[in-house]
Amino acid sequence: GERFIYSDRRKDTVPSKSDRPIMGITTTKNFVTANAVEAILQAPKPTGNMELNYMKKEDFGKIPAYLSQVKEEIQRENQMIDRYVKEQMGEVEEAPEVYEEFTEYERQELVDALKAKWDSVNAQYQKITHL
Repeated sequence: GERFIYSDRRKDTVPSKSDRPIMGITTTKNFVTANAVEAILQAPKPTGNMELNYMKKEDFGKIPAYLSQVKEEIQRENQMIDRYVKEQMGEVEEAPEVYEEFTEYERQELVDALKAKWDSVNAQYQKITHL
């Protein structure tokens, strides 16, 4: 058969048993001082907006839209609660009450009826044993 040949470059050969890596290489560079000198000479990084002047923003002093929405929602909830409480208490909003004045005769009849009722209730109360 025909011999196969790689079309791309082949990898380096494996080192032989007798080849030894070079050991004990040291450097005289002082990395601490070199880093300090490099940091000193380096130009400062550009910072975006140093400080925003919030008083010059176009919406300064205006109430944010979301707060207005929250306020409206709270008002609607309070109105719903008030309506519910009035319904539970039986205070359905009706026409304003119209008062009519009793005649002296009607007033005296009502007072006499209330006194009679009080006398009977008081008599029953007095008969109850109190411990």
